[in-house]
Amino acid sequence: MERERIDKDIGSTFKEYKESESKFHQNNIQSEIYESFSSRINSEAKHVSNPEKRLSAEFKSYQEFFNAKLRQQENVMKDLRAHQRHIKDNSDNFGTQMQLFKDLRSLLDVKRKTVAEGGDGLVGYQDEQARGFDRFVVRD
Repeated sequence: MERERIDKDIGSTFKEYKESESKFHQNNIQSEIYESFSSRINSEAKHVSNPEKRLSAEFKSYQEFFNAKLRQQENVMKDLRAHQRHIKDNSDNFGTQMQLFKDLRSLLDVKRKTVAEGGDGLVGYQDEQARGFDRFVVRD
């Protein structure tokens, strides 16, 4: 009974310890994020207030940098939408082309199978019984 009470005390103390440790790490991460944002804001204020200061050779401030990134992503989205529209507009043609290719492949497979079995490579015959049609029948 004494041992169970000690186990409960240790378990609750360990749980409190883990929660405290989790809060500690979470607070440290939040403070690092805050410091990063704070330094970025201070840097932005320096670049905006002083005309000679620049963030980089291309951009004067973070605002220009992020606006350029935003425009770049918008251009990528426009290109992807145009590509998607092209695919949707031509899906019927692409489907037909795929079906023709599958048919051609199956014909070539039958021809290869016929040659492998010692045949003459001819994979079909003229259907004499098809009245009024010029029909070629493929042997499987």
